[in-house]
Amino acid sequence: RVASPTKDDVGVYSLSITNDFGGATLTSISAYVDREINMNNDYSLFIGFLVPDFLPLNSYNTSDTATETFTQELRLSGDAFSGRLQWVGGVFYGNQEDRLLQKVTTVGVGVSSAGGIDVTYFGDQRTDSKQFAAFGELTYESVPSLDLTLGRRYFEAEQTVNGVFDGLFNGGPSSVDN
Repeated sequence: RVASPTKDDVGVYSLSITNDFGGATLTSISAYVDREINMNNDYSLFIGFLVPDFLPLNSYNTSDTATETFTQELRLSGDAFSGRLQWVGGVFYGNQEDRLLQKVTTVGVGVSSAGGIDVTYFGDQRTDSKQFAAFGELTYESVPSLDLTLGRRYFEAEQTVNGVFDGLFNGGPSSVDN
């Protein structure tokens, strides 16, 4: 019943640098992603199935999302004993920021909430994610066609969510802090 245009802007960038030091190879991989999506969706049937009295009413969903992600990996690898021993070690870092701003309006409901008249749902949420990892692995060819591998990975991940929410379908105002 309602036009549903979407605009999606995305930029994906990466840089790989490799240097061979003779007995070892150093690899650096950097990446950055920047994405924004603006959506307008027809929620009339969805809202109408949740509350049958709202089925004849037009419901609009406006969602704006933004994501920025940066990752970096440094890796050192090599081999010894005529290639029978292979090894790799490195570190990884990632940082991502996400934001979702969403508003559902059902024209004619007359509910007044954070987003204004007829807003049945409103949400403004930001999520920050960071991660760090260190890793290493040794592979040894003990006999032809039989490799023994020993590896270890350590990681830390942290995620923080902040948001404010409101509207009839949210049960009123609420928030999430850290």
